[in-house]
Amino acid sequence: MKMNELLHLKKILPKKRDKSSSWFTEKRILRSNKNLLAIDEAGRGALAGPLVIGGVYFTLAKIKALERDGVKFFDSKMISPYERSYFLKLIRKYGLKFKAVSVNSTTIDRVGINTAFSLGIEKLIDLFSPQIVVIDGLPTKINNKKSVRVKFFIKGDRRLSSIASASIVAKVYRDQHMIKISKKYPEYELENNKGYGTIYHRLVIQKLGLTKIHRQTFVGKFFS
Repeated sequence: MKMNELLHLKKILPKKRDKSSSWFTEKRILRSNKNLLAIDEAGRGALAGPLVIGGVYFTLAKIKALERDGVKFFDSKMISPYERSYFLKLIRKYGLKFKAVSVNSTTIDRVGINTAFSLGIEKLIDLFSPQIVVIDGLPTKINNKKSVRVKFFIKGDRRLSSIASASIVAKVYRDQHMIKISKKYPEYELENNKGYGTIYHRLVIQKLGLTKIHRQTFVGKFFS
């Protein structure tokens, strides 16, 4: 990484975030595995829009290159949209393989949010065929056809840089989708609330009703 890029990286990261994640766990895991896939999601609690599951694929060589340049990633909820976009550029710059997959609101209503997350995990495992997978959150039942080792980490997006990077991928791609689809439903201001249950969003639902991208099983909790 060039010096001006390093300075820019340090400039956008407040000191209070400096210790929020590291590469320690990933390096330990990669002592006995050739690669790992980190997974996190965005949109779990939203009233509208898809659940987006992000995956980023790492080897020890990639992690050493990131660590050498002082690069680590942060929980997408802790950083601004500009910072998330910048980190996604870094993911591309270092040649990290990544993917975001979506599960739509209809499927979420049909199978539930946890199964929807599992479906996204399964797609990413099939795509990358990793030796081991690290996932943010509590253990979730998945159809692990390839018998890949899976480890869950509570608050993993704040403990592991790899999972934090996956959270950034998921968040950036979901936000982009919600901004795009907001043009079809301008009254709901999805470009601002991203489908979450803000006061304004709930008021518009009460006034205009649901669209086909709303999760009926989620909205009912607010208006039952």
